Amino acid sequence: MSQPPDAPEGGPPTDPGVPSQDWWSAGLPNDTHRGRLRSQFAKIKDGLEGSELNRSRRAQVGVHPNTGDLADGEFLYRMDTLVTTDANAGRVREALGLPAARGKNQRDVADQPDGLTVVRLRKGQDGVAAARLVEAALGPWIAAPDLVHHVTTSSACPATEPELPGGKTVGMGGSGQSVPKVNGRASAGAGVKVAVIDTGFRESVLKEHTPSWLQGVTGEEEDPTLVGHYRGHGTFVAGVVRAMAPKSQVHVHRLLTTGGAEFESDLIPRMVAALRTGPDIISMSAGVNLKDTTREGHQWTSIGLRVFNEVHLQPTRTLFVCAAGNDGGPGPFEPASQGWPVAVGALDASGVLAGYSNRGPWVDVYARGSDVVNAYPDGVYHYEESSRPDVTFDSGLARWSGTSFATPLVAGLVAARMSWSGETPRAAWLSLYGLAKARAADGGLPTLRPGDGNP
Repeated sequence: MSQPPDAPEGGPPTDPGVPSQDWWSAGLPNDTHRGRLRSQFAKIKDGLEGSELNRSRRAQVGVHPNTGDLADGEFLYRMDTLVTTDANAGRVREALGLPAARGKNQRDVADQPDGLTVVRLRKGQDGVAAARLVEAALGPWIAAPDLVHHVTTSSACPATEPELPGGKTVGMGGSGQSVPKVNGRASAGAGVKVAVIDTGFRESVLKEHTPSWLQGVTGEEEDPTLVGHYRGHGTFVAGVVRAMAPKSQVHVHRLLTTGGAEFESDLIPRMVAALRTGPDIISMSAGVNLKDTTREGHQWTSIGLRVFNEVHLQPTRTLFVCAAGNDGGPGPFEPASQGWPVAVGALDASGVLAGYSNRGPWVDVYARGSDVVNAYPDGVYHYEESSRPDVTFDSGLARWSGTSFATPLVAGLVAARMSWSGETPRAAWLSLYGLAKARAADGGLPTLRPGDGNP
């Protein structure tokens, strides 16, 4: 099933009977994009508010800006909480007229990692309004809404819905079925530990591909009833890492459980827990779009992600690789645009910048993210973002597009290089980055390709 890393990849299939999913294409009605965003935000909102945990704590999801139409939204947030740092928590409470915390526990919401405080607001207070009050009283970068981070929507990943893996996409098996193109250097990634932060892992897919490039991948079992429309995302991402680094030790952490999304106040503690397992590399194909907050005069950023980096990640040797997002514009999309992660944009099958990919000086490198084939759970899939009929996946594979899938490709290349070079994760990345920049010397994009992690 393996293909050498320099095998021809071909292009996307051309089937005149399949309606286009290219919502980013010029000339399409604006409602194409708006309808997609409206549907996806609705799924996230309903999923988070409807989960057993969030029902018990009466957590509600707000949309910013609140125009009454989810299609106008830039980001979602938890309405009754506000995120700040431990150092600023007292000033934030005072600015909001909240009582001081009592005792040793300075956090209103328990189980937060060192450095991070999540403030519980009074009934009737709102997270965005509270963040504005704090900004007016104390200045920028002090507090921010409790943001929803997600793998879905046009602002995150994936850019398309999964499709049957027909056509000459990434290599062909003996049956004529598209298969992942696996690094021909069987030892690539040996001794390197990669943590995938995603929706979870599907053991059933591993069993279907035995033996295969997935053999040995572990993870917390994905709950398809919670993940819903974006089932299989974490399994697919793990498969892409393994295709680049077949001997890497890959574990999928189930952090984005509800519709592929989670409140920051729930996500950051789990990210810290994943970091404590000692991975060499973390691959995360998720984030949040904050592009309009600066335009409105507000200087918000994800406080939780900033604390994760400054307090917990920096003291380690772990390299954090994440998706640049799928707005098809300049961003910013966090955490990729915060400057500390390796930010990965997407190319199409011909090596050209994918129309959906975010781009700009904050994107470090680009890799193929379009028409990627990898592991996917079998079953009936109902398309909700296009008019195509339901399909039945029956080969344990799918074809999918997004910066979601360019990201684990880069993480896998770093793992592959580390296994023979003896470099630290960051040193291996910098070596690959030098290669990517050399390819951009004639005015192109800094690009990495399958096989770049090999000697």
